[in-house]
Amino acid sequence: MKKRYLSTVLLAATVFALGACSLTEAENVEGKDQGESGENDKDTEKTVDAPTETTVAGGDGLTVETSRLEVKSADGELLMTLSDSSFIYEDGIAEKYPKFAACLDDESGSRMTELFDSGKRLGEECLSQKEQMGEFAGTMTYFDDTETSVLRFDDTLFVTEDYCSVYYGGAHGMDTYFYTNIDINTGEYVTSSDLIKDNEKVADLIAEALVKEHQDVAEVEWTDDENGDPTEYVRDLVYTEMTEYGLNCTVTDKGFVVFFPPYDLASYAAGYFEVTLDTDENKDCFNEKYLTISNDRKDEVRYTSKDEDDLVLEKMPGKEFYANCPSWDYYCQDYLEAEECHTVIEEKNKTVHTDWTVEDWLENNGFLSQDMPYIDEDLWGIYPEIPYSEEVITGSIPDGCEDDPMYQGVMLEYDPEGRQYHYDLSRLANGPDDKNGEKSEVEMGPLYLKYVAEKNGFLYVELSRKSSPKGETRSSYIAKIDIESGYVEWKSEPLVANADNFVITDNAIICGYGAEGGDNYLCELDINTGEVVNRIKLDKKPDYIIMSGAVLYVWAGDTAYEFDLSEG
Repeated sequence: MKKRYLSTVLLAATVFALGACSLTEAENVEGKDQGESGENDKDTEKTVDAPTETTVAGGDGLTVETSRLEVKSADGELLMTLSDSSFIYEDGIAEKYPKFAACLDDESGSRMTELFDSGKRLGEECLSQKEQMGEFAGTMTYFDDTETSVLRFDDTLFVTEDYCSVYYGGAHGMDTYFYTNIDINTGEYVTSSDLIKDNEKVADLIAEALVKEHQDVAEVEWTDDENGDPTEYVRDLVYTEMTEYGLNCTVTDKGFVVFFPPYDLASYAAGYFEVTLDTDENKDCFNEKYLTISNDRKDEVRYTSKDEDDLVLEKMPGKEFYANCPSWDYYCQDYLEAEECHTVIEEKNKTVHTDWTVEDWLENNGFLSQDMPYIDEDLWGIYPEIPYSEEVITGSIPDGCEDDPMYQGVMLEYDPEGRQYHYDLSRLANGPDDKNGEKSEVEMGPLYLKYVAEKNGFLYVELSRKSSPKGETRSSYIAKIDIESGYVEWKSEPLVANADNFVITDNAIICGYGAEGGDNYLCELDINTGEVVNRIKLDKKPDYIIMSGAVLYVWAGDTAYEFDLSEG
């Protein structure tokens, strides 16, 4: 099965591209050029030996066939290009290496299935983005292209190098290389754990080479100690990746080769990093079975290509969030059934720390900050966005927001599959919020995205103001959105949520609200209806809410609360 390193690095690329996802005609991305251009051109131009278009005599020839696929809309607009390779072998290979031939069949099948599945899924995502962006979409084109070369084909090991160039939206594409190793005799995939015997020594050698040969790695601030040796920090990172995930590596006539894609060790601008270790000098570190190369036939592999029939996608139905921005009461539909019981919240401890900040509270309790962007336990990447608009196209951010952008949109990405969902919440944020659907007598301005969480296929968003003066009546609420349909299931009443985050239990959302000179509460909302089922008064506005097991921790101004949680 084909494996890639792209999921993590693409998430990182999307994070840094927020507010720059919309492309004008002049900024159009087409083909691999976008992935290869930009600030890291110099570092990502890796030389690939030109394939030799010959075939082996005697019925044991091998051909790498690249299939090219174009995904288009019903009106003929090009949405995405994809390419990947399959393997065609002659009868002699199947007779001599039947397990290897079977593995090539599986590899080819998985690649072609992925090609068409990705084309449909990512093409639909591109089409959806274009429909959401309207006139601001430009001529943005996705691509996911893979160019395969055979680096080794002897009596022991078959090695391919995939040059993968992708663009799934955002500020730039991403290029990387991936090695696939197959044991010729067993037909099994060969991983770094099969190639390496001495993990400790190889990690040391790789770290030393990275720091010595790549200045960008050596200059990363691995530690606060300016005089510290970066080698030991790089070594720990390499060792962890080696033992927990596996290295992207192979053995060729050049030696032991390991590849690190952009973002793995340094910034995108630094590009990728490749290290080659001399296997003759370090034989004891590697599995000798794969070090000896005999009867290498890589130069006899033939390369061909073909164009697949276009994949045509029908127009996607639009995601209708709500009509005419109705009030929160509009969403209290009769069909929504409340939970029969809710979490019981009982205060057990309250301590005032006048000399603490929220950072002190988090650190002293061993908590992590709940800021966006982040990846949750279900592998959903959640990123705030500025919705597509003319201001975004020109690259401007509202005055006063340069260091703290006021987001009114959110992007979700499901890491294992790369699915993306974009939601423009501006109409929801700017609409009336009182029960009668009327705006407050004192116009306080729009609301902004404060926090987002995902649970069981639903998106929960908190929308509030940067500040909450006393007398405000129509802000600070939570809405529940169906991820697939985009439909707003419910929208809570106002004045329940303006803390920096909220938590979700099996049957409730626990959030916090406070106003300048007003009341401060911990609020519990029914997860099915958004109704407020409990309010607990606090001395000051709640800032952070952390749930750990059956205990709820709350930081409010200068006071640390602890609450016991139990099922009602």
